[in-house]
Amino acid sequence: MPKYPNIFSTGEPFATYVGKYYIQEKNYKQALKFLNIGYKINPYIGRTEFYKHLIAKETGKNDSAYFYAKKALDIRPRNKDYYIEAINTAIILKDTTGIIRIHNIYTQYNDYPEVWINTSSALNQSGYNHKKLISFISDGLKKFPNDSLLIERKKIFEKDIFENQAILFFNNSNYDKALQSYKKALNKDPNNVFLIQNIGICFYNLKQYLNAISYLKKTLISPNLKDGKSEYLLGMSYFFIKNKENCCKYLNLAKDKNYGNAQEILRQECQ
Repeated sequence: MPKYPNIFSTGEPFATYVGKYYIQEKNYKQALKFLNIGYKINPYIGRTEFYKHLIAKETGKNDSAYFYAKKALDIRPRNKDYYIEAINTAIILKDTTGIIRIHNIYTQYNDYPEVWINTSSALNQSGYNHKKLISFISDGLKKFPNDSLLIERKKIFEKDIFENQAILFFNNSNYDKALQSYKKALNKDPNNVFLIQNIGICFYNLKQYLNAISYLKKTLISPNLKDGKSEYLLGMSYFFIKNKENCCKYLNLAKDKNYGNAQEILRQECQ
């Protein structure tokens, strides 16, 4: 129909829209045919690349999906949809270098805290080094020093570093160093009941039973700890400081949750 315009007011060719609807019908051969027609009419808006990315994504061709998503963003670096699709595809391939590149392209035009949060999440999911991750968030905080979400995100990543250190120390029976790392992690996430419990466990292994009792009691009201471990360790802590009444009280609670050998110790000590 040569007497009529062949694009919408947005600049997107009608042919590209036809390709889009063929994608929805999963007729990818016809979709590609019309997407290529649309590209010849207007190659400057990245829609052909974006829809080819969707086709590749839906057919499990992740490398091709990534190629077209990045190409769309290169054409229209301000476009939020292109940024999100490029980032999400990079996560699948765990391309942390690519994620940083995508971030840098997009933030030249759209730089706000949410972008830093999204990119940091993508890096984290892709196995980015935690120290580099904290450095990345710190760069964001230089631009947005009062943003509460960025501040909280940095605390979470710092907590993860200390917690990972603690796990390594604990697995090597280095309970003193594990304790210090768990305490540092707790400073970043003060209400984390799992960290509180692990600090109590470290004190228990160090035979500092009063300290163990102090921390383990804090975990009893948590709905996230249901296995009876805290109750068992409390009972054993009281056993070692020769407080039979509390020993039997908490071992009974552990027994009710079927934890470990609580029932056997009860039989021996609390008859």
